[in-house]
Amino acid sequence: MSVSAVMVGLILALTVSIDGDSNQGSESLSPSITLGLTAEARQSLQQNGNAFPSNDAGFSAYYRMPDGSGGFGLDKAAADQVLFNDPTPTQRRAGIGTLIDISNSHSVGSVPIRNIDGLVTAVNLYYDEQGWLVAYFPIGDEPSRAWQARSLNVEDPKLTDVSNSTLLDAINDVLVEAFNSPPITPDQLGYYHWGHPTAAEFLMIATARGDMGIDTVSFAVPTSFTVEEVSVSMWIAETNSPCARTLLDGFNIMGDWCDRNFQHVFANLGDFNARSVHNLKLDHYNQDKGASGAMVMLVYSTN
Repeated sequence: MSVSAVMVGLILALTVSIDGDSNQGSESLSPSITLGLTAEARQSLQQNGNAFPSNDAGFSAYYRMPDGSGGFGLDKAAADQVLFNDPTPTQRRAGIGTLIDISNSHSVGSVPIRNIDGLVTAVNLYYDEQGWLVAYFPIGDEPSRAWQARSLNVEDPKLTDVSNSTLLDAINDVLVEAFNSPPITPDQLGYYHWGHPTAAEFLMIATARGDMGIDTVSFAVPTSFTVEEVSVSMWIAETNSPCARTLLDGFNIMGDWCDRNFQHVFANLGDFNARSVHNLKLDHYNQDKGASGAMVMLVYSTN
């Protein structure tokens, strides 16, 4: 039997081995994704003074909306109406957003993004009349909250890709619902960590299973990487008491859980710059019902 671990990020420099007894199929790898905000983008975001809350933002994804005439722009009032005045759930959003900050030229809010089995991930969203859409987690929130597992079967999850994120869904909700624009794809996003401006790449390694057993993903961090942040997420779907735990390098990092839930924690950063081999282990126990998943996310710079 084989286990599928799906990765997004720079993978060619990583040594990865996968072991388990789930029936998810073969390993699937996704292309490199880089972090960094270009000087042009930063300058444009600062055109409204200190409108973007850079001191409060952590891991983010951004997109600039074309205005149809060769420039960029968006109708802020239309986005405000959809996000903060209409309680109707949408395909991606569980309901009405919470307004954080607003002016004539920009808005900031928190939006509830649908996730697996009715669970919700809160994403902060900034947008302005210059066409910028920046979805982000507040500084102090784990970047692994970007994991979007909504498309997975809650009894038989088959991981094929983790590039569709909750950040992407927050941006696409505005594009589709407010402007009737087609949704963008993951490769149209830019990424940036406002708390780690020198970070160059990020890597997500995930696994999931729908029956009792253990999946283990082992990986080594190359000496050319300086790991700046590590976060871990675990979810349990269904309410019929499946139980799961996630172990990182043998440590039960967030405890045992037997209820429908999504948990996120930071890992000990020092352990990851020690250049040893690391193990992410998902232990789905107690019942062959429901499903569970675990992911580790590394944010790092390269020498």
